[in-house]
Amino acid sequence: MTIITKFDQIDCSAWDQLVENSPVSSWFQTREAYNFFDSLNFAESFVVAVQENDILQGVTVGYIQCDGSLLKQRLSRRAIITGGPLLSAQISKRQLTSMLLAVKELLNTHHCIYIETRNLNDYSYWRNVFEKCGFKYVPHYNFHITSLVSSRKTTDPYGNRSSPIRWSSIETDPSPSAL
Repeated sequence: MTIITKFDQIDCSAWDQLVENSPVSSWFQTREAYNFFDSLNFAESFVVAVQENDILQGVTVGYIQCDGSLLKQRLSRRAIITGGPLLSAQISKRQLTSMLLAVKELLNTHHCIYIETRNLNDYSYWRNVFEKCGFKYVPHYNFHITSLVSSRKTTDPYGNRSSPIRWSSIETDPSPSAL
């Protein structure tokens, strides 16, 4: 098993294929996303990948962000993994554990005070692996917003006049899918 922490050492076609076939892929885990994060002047991009027998099994793409003066930067340095890690459907617990521990080790050397993973997919299958590696699930508000532009008429509460409005419904997801 090999852990890779350099962008240019990851096979581009293997990465693209993993994005195409992963059950938990999103744009935020692509090479293009890495290049975008790398172009931001307020952030420092990072990547950690795991491969075994020349097969890419997982990739974690993210960026390090900090604010303000040098002291404030030291105290506010955090890592953001947007979209969550990119995982092969065949990734083993051992491979995922190695990748997550390598992510923590890399970000520790960059003096990050925490790692925030903004998952866009359901990682519940791997939740126990994340927790064994020291990641903590913190529930948050998952909103599903359905916006229907409508020309329905409604009563204006201030004058009983009819006026067209836009209707939006916001529902809280009872089963968060993020770790």
